[in-house]
Amino acid sequence: MPRWSVSWPTRACSPIWILFILGVRQMVALLKDLDAGRPFRRDNARRLRIVGLPLSLAASSTSSTSAAFYALFKSTLVPAARPHG
Repeated sequence: MPRWSVSWPTRACSPIWILFILGVRQMVALLKDLDAGRPFRRDNARRLRIVGLPLSLAASSTSSTSAAFYALFKSTLVPAARPHG
């Protein structure tokens, strides 16, 4: 297996970790406001958008990512079909 095929998925996952950390920080700030009794603030609406947008993008891109990984690693995942005879 070529070296680039192993390192590429690792590099592709780093933006996901950045978005995850950003989302966790926004959720912490949101929960602090909710705990302080301030649920209906403009900042909280912005925080929910910041958390929701990457989640919706990740959900919609899951199938395309799965298809790309399948195409990339098809030869190692699925054995070659042998004719029955």
